[in-house]
Amino acid sequence: MKVCTVTVLAAALALTACAEDDRSGQEATAKERAAATSLVNQVRAIDTLAAQPGEAPQLLAASTFLPVVSMLAPDGMSVALPGRDHVRDLRPCITQTSDTVVYTDCEIAEHVVEGSLSGLGERLKAELVDVFVMSPENHGASTVKATINSSNARIDGSLELDVMWTAAGTDNTVDATVQFADVVLDQAGCAVAGSITVSGHVGDQPNTTRTLSFGPSCGDLLVAR
Repeated sequence: MKVCTVTVLAAALALTACAEDDRSGQEATAKERAAATSLVNQVRAIDTLAAQPGEAPQLLAASTFLPVVSMLAPDGMSVALPGRDHVRDLRPCITQTSDTVVYTDCEIAEHVVEGSLSGLGERLKAELVDVFVMSPENHGASTVKATINSSNARIDGSLELDVMWTAAGTDNTVDATVQFADVVLDQAGCAVAGSITVSGHVGDQPNTTRTLSFGPSCGDLLVAR
């Protein structure tokens, strides 16, 4: 019979190994940190859409557009951003029930919006198309599909963003998916667990995927590229 002896030191090392961080990746760059923080903060504010459904389509698209482009565009790549007018109130052409807003051919200023938002508040489901013409040289369309659960303690769900636009005589596209995987927030709203995966492409660049893993402390962020 073989007898195995485990010393106190060996046991301690085994416990330490079990407790090691099981995330993988490299330390996030300043740009990736800024994008991750922006995505978390914007999604946390999603319940404000319930108070301003007339502005929700542009707010939802705009809140995720810049951090997604920042994450996917290669360093040094210049992206001419779509023009934006002031956020307009689309309230005259919407139909609203207790938990759903429907936009039917909502035309105001330079935008035409179609689609719906439901489950306003912590649980949001959205499918929206916004066609905009700022000028003959500045026009495009954005499509946003989202199913997101957001609270003060946790974020989970997914968002699809598809934007095509022309600005400064240049055609541009963004096609991306953002997956929030059980992102846990501390009392200050800082992400301390879970991950965000952004995948897609900008323009004719190849598809890129980045997974940003949070924690175990506020400010800790690893990126798998």
